[in-house]
Amino acid sequence: MMCSKAQLGSLVTRMALVLVCAAIPRFGLAANGDIYWNLYSEGEIHLTTVDDHPLSAHIGGLDLFAKADPTDSISVVSELMVMVMPSGMPMTHVARFYGEYELTADLSFAVGRTHIPLGYYATAYQHGGLMFQTTSNRPYVLNMNMGGEVLPMHNIGVHGTGTTSIAGIDVALDIAVGNGGSGAKEDTDHEKAASARLTLSPQAFYGLQFGISGYYEGKVSADRNPDGPRTAEVIGVGHIACDMYPYEFIAEYIESRHQQRKGDDFTLRAWYVQAAYRFLQGYQPYFRYEVMDRDYSFTGAANDPILEKVGAPPRLERLTAGVGIPIHSTQKLKLEYQSDLENKEHSLVVQLGIAFGQ
Repeated sequence: MMCSKAQLGSLVTRMALVLVCAAIPRFGLAANGDIYWNLYSEGEIHLTTVDDHPLSAHIGGLDLFAKADPTDSISVVSELMVMVMPSGMPMTHVARFYGEYELTADLSFAVGRTHIPLGYYATAYQHGGLMFQTTSNRPYVLNMNMGGEVLPMHNIGVHGTGTTSIAGIDVALDIAVGNGGSGAKEDTDHEKAASARLTLSPQAFYGLQFGISGYYEGKVSADRNPDGPRTAEVIGVGHIACDMYPYEFIAEYIESRHQQRKGDDFTLRAWYVQAAYRFLQGYQPYFRYEVMDRDYSFTGAANDPILEKVGAPPRLERLTAGVGIPIHSTQKLKLEYQSDLENKEHSLVVQLGIAFGQ
């Protein structure tokens, strides 16, 4: 596909802005003593080899994060992802953009494009998590690839968060209502998507968390396209997470059901366990085992049209093991082995995560 001079000029301009933002370690601006801006960007470089395929290098993505605090109770968050597609062309993606109002220390509301409160991993490790998430990639069922999300991950609407303490247990509740369609920019029907997440964290065991989440959308198209045939999407997630230095343990179970009003019902079931140990020098060996089964139909149909469209495999069984090596406070190297046990494919990954700013 050919690009016009205007399109090429626009692309060059956007990439120039991205490079300028990435080159700024930290930028602070105070206006009348009230406004403070914080810019943070993060990128990754991969070296990957899969079985007999040649060694390849690629840029995994660049995350540009900015936050402004006009007042003590109001903040504005913007997150822009820049990714290089298989064709080599860069693509920009607005991951998050919202304004948040903190009514009290325990109650806040956000309006805009946010992440859906679903499970542990999707909320603890968002787009810019290379310096923080343990492995080089996310569990497959929780990926955030454009056009390839197995579960809805984004919401445009309202997001409320409340916290309290009951009998020595910290309780947190997130509720989000929006357009659905994994962050569709506009609503095409009169039914909203709703999600909720409840977590319990015992104060006596700091870092331990139990949680359940739910999501419902009454009208989802077969290809997450507003003009496609409609079905209902119901998701339930349960998790337990333990982040007690030097130990890390995460386990999640996800079940997603697509209920067609006139047709078949499909269920996806996925789970994973992840464990890691951090040594005093910062080295962190880790391990993850994940399983995903889709296309289980109560009526015997063969394929779930929604998951078929995003390219999800009928079954996935993957083993990941590696070690994280701290190079600098803003750089982290990961050496990783991945085994696709279903297709008997093996790969070695070298990932370098680089952060700019604080």
